[in-house]
Amino acid sequence: MPPAETQPGQTIRQARAIIKPVLSNPYATPWPSLPNHLQNGVMAALPQLVPDAVAEYHTDRARCSAAAKRARRKAKRAEMEVETETTDTTEEEKTQKEVPTPPEILDHLVLGLNETIRALEGAISALRMRMALLADSNPRFLPAQPGAEPEAEAAGITYLLVPHTSVSPLALVDPLPTYCATYNTLLRQASTIPNVKKGMLGQEIRIVPLGKREQELALAAGLRRITSIGVRASHPAVGVLERLLQAALAPPRHSMTLPWPTTRLTVYKGEPEKESEKGDKEKGDKEKGDKGEKGEKTAPHTPIAYAPLHIKAIHTTMPVDPDARKATRLAQVRANRVEKKTQRVAKRHEMERKVRSEVSGKFIKGRASRLADKAAKAAAMDVS
Repeated sequence: MPPAETQPGQTIRQARAIIKPVLSNPYATPWPSLPNHLQNGVMAALPQLVPDAVAEYHTDRARCSAAAKRARRKAKRAEMEVETETTDTTEEEKTQKEVPTPPEILDHLVLGLNETIRALEGAISALRMRMALLADSNPRFLPAQPGAEPEAEAAGITYLLVPHTSVSPLALVDPLPTYCATYNTLLRQASTIPNVKKGMLGQEIRIVPLGKREQELALAAGLRRITSIGVRASHPAVGVLERLLQAALAPPRHSMTLPWPTTRLTVYKGEPEKESEKGDKEKGDKEKGDKGEKGEKTAPHTPIAYAPLHIKAIHTTMPVDPDARKATRLAQVRANRVEKKTQRVAKRHEMERKVRSEVSGKFIKGRASRLADKAAKAAAMDVS
C-alpha cells in the first residue's frame, strides 16, 4: 500500500516534536537547598547522631546471619543421621544465641527508605485522627479503665538526612518532600484548633539534603547502602542539628491549604434566609447580650491559602499527519479482515471437498466389490 500524501520527503511514520502545556501539581514539593558548609557541619556531627555501636551491631548481625545460612545449607546438602542432626541443631542454637542485641540508640533512628516512608505514613494517619478528635465539639464518653497499660508511642521524626543526588533513579526518594510537606501542613492546620498548644502534637519535619554523601552515611550505619536516616525528637543529640539548622533550613509545606472540617461548620444549602427569621435571630442575640449570657464559642476556621497557577511544558512527539496515519491503519485493518475471511472460506470449502470425496469413495468401493463378486460367481457356474 503506498504511503499517504504528506509533505515532500516525509511519510506517515515520521513524527514531529511538539510541546503540550499542562497544569503542574500544586502539591509537588521541591527539594530544599542547603549550603555546603552546613552539609559539612552535619557530616561532622554524624558520629554523635549515629555512634559506632550502630555500625558494630549491623556488622555482627550480618556475620551471624551468614553463619546461620551456611549451617542450614550444609545441613540440607548432607544426609545426616540423628546424632549429626542433634549436633548441628546445637551449633545453630549457639549461633542464634550469639546474635548481638540492638543498641538503644536505634530506637531514636529510622534507617532506610522503606522504614522512613512507613514512619511518615503512620505519623500522617495518626495526626489526622488526633485532629479529627480534637476538632470534634460533640461530648465524648468518659474513658474507661484500660485492660492493660498502653504502649508508649515513639517520638516523631524531626530531621531527615537524605543523600538525594546519590540515589539513582531520583524517583525513589521524590515522595519524601511531599510526605514531609503533608505532615507539616497538617500540623500547621492543627494549630488553629482550640485548646491545641504549640508543640502539643509534635514538631515539624525538616529534610536535610546531603548531596552525594551516601557512602559516608552507609559507613557510619554499617550498611552497604542507605538512602535516608531519620532522627527522632527523642534522640539525645538532636540538639546539635537544631542549633545548626533551625534558622537556616525551613520545613517544607504545601502552598495550598484548605480549612479543616469540624462539627461546627455551617453548611450553606442555597436557601435565602427569611427576613422574619433574621429579625428574630438578631433580637434573641441582643436579649442574650443584655442578660449577660455567654454564647457558644465557635471554633475558628483555618485560613485558606491558594497556590499560584503554574503551567509547565511537556516535550513529546506526534505523527506528522495523524489523519493519514489513521486512514492507513483502518485500511490495513479492513484488508486483514478480508484476508482472514477468505482464508476461512477456503478452509471450509476444502473440508467439504474432503468429506464429499470420502463419502463417495465408500459408495464406489462397495458397488465395485459387488460387481466383482457377481462376476466371480458367474465364472464358477460356467466352469461347473
